[in-house]
Amino acid sequence: MESEYAFTIEMVYKNISLSEDAYARLKAAKRDDESFSEVVLRLLGSNDDLSDLFGVIEMSDKERDELLKDIESVWGTWDN
Repeated sequence: MESEYAFTIEMVYKNISLSEDAYARLKAAKRDDESFSEVVLRLLGSNDDLSDLFGVIEMSDKERDELLKDIESVWGTWDN
C-alpha cells in the first residue's frame, strides 16, 4: 500500500530598504552558506536574557566599582 504525503511550506517575505553602505556591510558579513535572513538573525543575536551579556565587557575591579558608583549617582536623580 502506497501512501501519499503533501507538504505545504508557507513563507512570508518582507521588503526592506537599505542604504548602499548598509547593504555592503550586510553582504560582507554574510557567509557563503547563509541566506540574508540567516545573517540578519545571526548578527542580531538572541534577546532572550539580559544576563547573557554579563562578563562581555572586561574591566578591572576598580573600573567596575567606579562604574557602579556613577550608575548609583544617576539613579539617585530619578526620584519621583
